[in-house]
Amino acid sequence: MRTQKKQERLDLNDLTWHDGRFLGLHSEVSLSGKSVVTLTVSLLVSLDSKERNTYVLKFKKPSRLISNFDFELMKKNYNFGNISEGRVYKDSGVRICIYLVEGHIEIVGEKVDLVVA
Repeated sequence: MRTQKKQERLDLNDLTWHDGRFLGLHSEVSLSGKSVVTLTVSLLVSLDSKERNTYVLKFKKPSRLISNFDFELMKKNYNFGNISEGRVYKDSGVRICIYLVEGHIEIVGEKVDLVVA
């Protein structure tokens, strides 16, 4: 059954961001053009569910990363979910805006690989 979920949930537009948990953000800058930004989140399977999946979003050829949040508030609101909402925009690449309890994260990249961890 876990394999089935992986196949069903690999579309960015289907993710349930509300009440999600921010787990981590990592960036690597490379002069060779292989820069990458990795975002790890734990999201509800649906708004009606208490079950969560951990997702790793890997942004290939990132062009922008903006983040601003309060670590103490993120920890304090972790159990309930420190992500208020998330939006995915696909223009000339992929832009994801995540609205946190007290702050936000915006990442723009040419492509995003989404994996269930």
